[in-house]
Amino acid sequence: HKSGRRIPIEFAMTEMIVAGKKSYISIISDISEKKLIEGKLKESEEKFRSAFDSTAIGMAIVAKDGSFMQVNDAVCK
Repeated sequence: HKSGRRIPIEFAMTEMIVAGKKSYISIISDISEKKLIEGKLKESEEKFRSAFDSTAIGMAIVAKDGSFMQVNDAVCK
C-alpha cells in the first residue's frame, strides 16, 4: 500500500506482442476486502458446524428431493 503497510494482492500478467516487440501487461488487485469477507464466512461456518454437531436437538440438512444430506448425532439417537 502507498502508506507502507502490507496488503494481500492478486497478481496476473500476460505476454503479448506490440509493434513486433514482446510486452507484458500486469494487473495487481487489492484483495483486502475479499480476505476479510472470507474470514467472516469461515467464522460463520465454524459457528454453524459447532452448533449443528453439539446440540441436543436433532438437526438435518435435507436435499430438495427429501433425501438426507447430513444429520447430527441427536437425529441418530
